[in-house]
Amino acid sequence: MSAEYKIAETEQFQSKLKDRQFSHLQKKLTDYVYPILKKNPFFGPNIKKLKGEFDGLYRYRIGK
Repeated sequence: MSAEYKIAETEQFQSKLKDRQFSHLQKKLTDYVYPILKKNPFFGPNIKKLKGEFDGLYRYRIGK
């Protein structure tokens, strides 16, 4: 499967990554999240297909 997709991060998320309190997230993204998304960006326990105006998009939840 060679589907093309993009990862979009909200402005709020990007600003949190810059905060020292959330610096562990960058490591989690690099070591865990992005490798999972490379294998299959459409299926997993933290992946959900969005509805409504975001139909056709998926979200990946990080955190609790």
